[in-house]
Amino acid sequence: MPSNCEVDIGLGALLISGLIAMALWGVACVQVYTYFIGSSSDRLLLKAMIASLCVLTTFDSALVCHFLYYYLIMQFGNPLAMLSPFWSNAVHNAIRPVIGFILRTMFTHRVYILSDKSIRLTVWITVLSFTGFVAAVFVTITGFGPFTSYQQAVEYLDLAAVTLANLSITVSLCYLLHRSRTGFRRTNSVIRVLMMYTVNTGGIVTLGSSLSLVEAVTNFRGPSDILGSFAIILNGMYLNSYLASLNAREGIRNQFQTSGPVSVQSQFLSPMNFAPNSESTSLPRP
Repeated sequence: MPSNCEVDIGLGALLISGLIAMALWGVACVQVYTYFIGSSSDRLLLKAMIASLCVLTTFDSALVCHFLYYYLIMQFGNPLAMLSPFWSNAVHNAIRPVIGFILRTMFTHRVYILSDKSIRLTVWITVLSFTGFVAAVFVTITGFGPFTSYQQAVEYLDLAAVTLANLSITVSLCYLLHRSRTGFRRTNSVIRVLMMYTVNTGGIVTLGSSLSLVEAVTNFRGPSDILGSFAIILNGMYLNSYLASLNAREGIRNQFQTSGPVSVQSQFLSPMNFAPNSESTSLPRP
């Protein structure tokens, strides 16, 4: 039976993570609204993916609220409830890797386009992302019972693969953008801004997945292996990072058009085509 200190740590981390997850969901809703009122030039497939992710994330947030209520209110004073997953927690654990895999795939598509369709780099990131997805699904399916050392090893594999995939995406985008620099001042200024957004958004997601891995390895979450406080907020971080990069396009376009003919016409961090006789930078549609 878990001690009172372990219960406090586990439930406290769960509550704080749940509150952060709801805040991230609220920010994501605002960003989705901003995206749809200013994304007329984007392809229908991209818009459909953003809408689907918004629906999935909203449903996932409702599940988080539900199992928060279950553990903190309905099972108040019953520390043994932390030792077994509730159904809404189980569904959340099933949806979470799906959302994460979709968003990593969308980031990977950026790497694929920006790297002149490099198969090796794309396959490397895809294999890492898919490995994390399969491992997470396995842990979820086998999680209705005592948490074995084998399941724990698979969970480590999941978090390590996801962390390495996030790091690979961030480093690849920064390197590819740096390689795309030209001799034109305004073009290089655009690239520096894009690299800054890549480091900020990609670094936050990589940090979140790294903290999830550290939490799992150190067993910081105490007696309950079903809570995973950092894992609860990862999808919100993923979605907000992707939406932030999409919504930043208009601001970057306006910033650089004031000083010259720089055109940013499409999905943030799409490949760059540089006109040989001007300082115009064009980002073609995804």
